[in-house]
Amino acid sequence: MKEFKKEYRSSIESVIKLLDSSGFAVVLSHLDYGKRNAFILNADGRERFNFSIPTEIRDAICFHEIYYLNGVLIAIVATRSVDYACVIDPNSGNLTKFYETR
Repeated sequence: MKEFKKEYRSSIESVIKLLDSSGFAVVLSHLDYGKRNAFILNADGRERFNFSIPTEIRDAICFHEIYYLNGVLIAIVATRSVDYACVIDPNSGNLTKFYETR
């Protein structure tokens, strides 16, 4: 088994291995990456997708966290007033089903 190492100049806010073991979902510092601070990386460290916050989410600051809930990959988007959850398809890079969360 090959081992890969990926380093960033800023802190990693959230990281999780994809259920199919093909890569990782990562949230990096919004200070360095702004609103495009969430990624899906392949297992070898190459970038598969860089997510954009859906335009329907107003006053967005950045992605805050990525995790699995009942086998579904979820991204949390921080805004100035409330947070939103988005369902992520790790194969297509699409973000769907936005809903307010607390």
